[in-house]
Amino acid sequence: MVLIVAPQFVEQAKETFVGFGVEILTGHRILGGFIGSESEKSNWLQKKVDFWVKSVNKISKIEKNDPHSAFVAVSKSLQNEWNFIQRVVDGDSNSFISLKEAICQNFLPEISGFDISEFDAELMLRPSRFGGVGIRDPTKSSASAFQISLEASAVLKQAILSDHVSPLNIEAHAENSKNIARKWKVTEDKRNIEEVDNLIKRLPQEKADLKQHLTRITSHKCSSWLSANPWEDFFFSLTADEFRDSMACRYGKSPKNLQAWCDGCGECFNMNHALNCKNGGLVYQRHNELRDENCDLNKKAGFSQVLSEPIVKEAGNDGLGELRGDWSVRGFWVPQRVAVFDTRIFNANAPSYKTLSLDAAFNLHRNEKKKLYSAEVNQRRGSFTPIIATCEGILDREAESYVKRLAFHLSNKWQKNQSQTIFWV
Repeated sequence: MVLIVAPQFVEQAKETFVGFGVEILTGHRILGGFIGSESEKSNWLQKKVDFWVKSVNKISKIEKNDPHSAFVAVSKSLQNEWNFIQRVVDGDSNSFISLKEAICQNFLPEISGFDISEFDAELMLRPSRFGGVGIRDPTKSSASAFQISLEASAVLKQAILSDHVSPLNIEAHAENSKNIARKWKVTEDKRNIEEVDNLIKRLPQEKADLKQHLTRITSHKCSSWLSANPWEDFFFSLTADEFRDSMACRYGKSPKNLQAWCDGCGECFNMNHALNCKNGGLVYQRHNELRDENCDLNKKAGFSQVLSEPIVKEAGNDGLGELRGDWSVRGFWVPQRVAVFDTRIFNANAPSYKTLSLDAAFNLHRNEKKKLYSAEVNQRRGSFTPIIATCEGILDREAESYVKRLAFHLSNKWQKNQSQTIFWV
């Protein structure tokens, strides 16, 4: 048994509890936190931080062959350990500087495959929906975490310290916690948006392409892959090259060990060329992978009449003029009505789109697809939906509607929550 007292009451406590086997201390861990003097609390917290630094460095050394699993281990497990301590212990943000340095200097370079500049670290250490990797800057989160916890537990604290013995109002406590969490989420989101905007604006004009790219990934929904667990059964597990290449593409870097020349056309090979060149087979491969994946998902949702490359218009006597969609599903939008889909994935960094906004590029491709397909599909009493997306994974509005509808069918088939299913999709 342990009794924690202020230093001036140590002798008195020892005399009072002599013979009871009570250990008298001025500081000790309790309920995951720490109670005691500032110096003892700082020493205890420093030991915790030193352990996390050692853990991050150790993971950095073993993640060479599986950076995806290492990333998930830190972002979804280890990070939650210091997040909890920051909520229950009012610590100095400077205590976490060594932890931030370990993340920026050892961990992030290993999982990403490229050197991390000060700009990269500022962008990456934040939630993924704001362009980060989902690992928060521990020096910044420590400044607000304890205050959020303090305000969220105000009703509970008042009930404990009250002179009047009365039952805790659980409903009031729950409502207060929700309101505080909502208030601080708005505050944190606003801070992140402002910081990211300022970061991107600081880039020099010669990096205009990078500015546009970073603006797109921080303004649109294309970061859910960072939150996915590496489940091999669902093909969510990325190889070391796949994960590092995805990180490089996300932050406008060039993937390592690219070949010098395109084996399709002989041109100088770089990431932009790989996304544009139709001679090497890469463009057709990503298109076909999307087609096959959607056929498989619709079959999983319980649709029996799913066709790959359905004929929309028969060829003429000369064998020309045939028109095919990418896939069709009977009953997707309306019962017994065939829904035809055709995809287009485009590189928003291509020179032809530099003068266009993303919305304008989406409108251009959507209208081209509808002009080509809609009339022919309507003659067959079907519906046509173009699935337009950028190489970053940003979806057009009609593609987003399709994904939501597909998640709805899958959730009904699997008897699962739709929010979970749409994330899985």
